[in-house]
Amino acid sequence: MISPQRSRRSAPAKPDFIFQFHPGGAGIAFLRQYQQAGLLEQIPMVVPSPSMDAVTLKAIGEAAVGVNVSAQWNSDFDNAANKAFVDAWMKKYNRPITYYASQGFDTALAIGAALKQTGGKVDDAKAFRTAMLKADFASVRGNFKFGNNQHPVQDWYSMKVVKGADGAPIIKTNGKISSNTGDFYAKDCKL
Repeated sequence: MISPQRSRRSAPAKPDFIFQFHPGGAGIAFLRQYQQAGLLEQIPMVVPSPSMDAVTLKAIGEAAVGVNVSAQWNSDFDNAANKAFVDAWMKKYNRPITYYASQGFDTALAIGAALKQTGGKVDDAKAFRTAMLKADFASVRGNFKFGNNQHPVQDWYSMKVVKGADGAPIIKTNGKISSNTGDFYAKDCKL
């Protein structure tokens, strides 16, 4: 016979937050269901930028209000390079802008800076690589350099989906989480 104390199961502890990483349709469906179940008001959700960008936000709409986001870039960053990038994007495309676009733009800036340093020559791969690793450009992310393993070293930010001035949901940057953060395993890289 099982004693009453041993047969009772204790309820699991309520988590402080839920971390969700489902880019695309699965993430949209999960977030909608989470909000519809009333869980977003009870247990905060934290997602990385692939799970909540301007395109995903447009698909989810109001159901995303209250979601916390961590990312290395947002359209509201207050630096000259980002302001010029966002303005040019909106003039040309007039549609939501994502961190994927910001990374592509930074990549083009990095290549352009390396081409400038090498006089436009790419036949000397070592010289071009050395020039590229200097990261001599104004990143839309703000602080940016390459680590010893060639991964970005950059700042990370806390963001939240809130209602904007017009009532539509936006991703608002709240503050910096960490500065000059690179890949955790860079110290083990032999490059």
